[in-house]
This record gives sequence, structure tokens and C-alpha cells, in this order.
Amino acid sequence: MASRDPQRFAEGFTSDGCTFLNKVWPSLAADIHEECVWHDYEYWLGGTEARRKQVDKEFRRRVARKKGWLVANIIYRFVRGFGYNAWPGPPRWNGKLRQQNREIKHD
Repeated sequence: MASRDPQRFAEGFTSDGCTFLNKVWPSLAADIHEECVWHDYEYWLGGTEARRKQVDKEFRRRVARKKGWLVANIIYRFVRGFGYNAWPGPPRWNGKLRQQNREIKHD
């Protein structure tokens, strides 16, 4: 999966990093903050359910590089089970990317 340069986030995107982890495990949230922002951005862009699963798997891989597979798999299960509902506003996993974000290029 191609990653997107965090310096090229689209206008209007915001993230608090690791939403749930910030509250329950702040030291872990700080360690994987960059990965969480990337994950939030991909969710913000939206797409199909298959794309969401792909994004979640890539997020797990990125977390595993920093914290190991045990932690990565626990976080992966959480985002697969609750990530869809955790994002505020209407769901964007509807099979279409938001038009204004199509100009963002993959590496």
C-alpha cells in the first residue's frame, strides 16, 4: 500500500492522534502518534470497506515496526471493531473518495 506524505494532508483535516489511547495509555499513544495521524487521515479520506481493511492492516504493520506484533494486533482488533464508529460525523466508507481529496498523490 502506498503511503501518503504527512506534509501533504488536505486542507480541513485534523487529528488528535490516537483518540482512545490518549485516554487509557498515553505513553503508547505518544510512541505511535505519527502512525495514528496517518490512520486518521486515511479514515478521513474514506473509500470502500475493502480500502478501510487495507488501511487498518497497514496501520497494524506500522505499529508493529515500533511496538511489536502483540501490541499491533491488539490495536488492530480495536480499530477493526470500533474504528468505523469512532470517527465523528457521517461515515465516509461509502465507496467514494471525497472529491476535494482526489488530487493527493500516492508515493
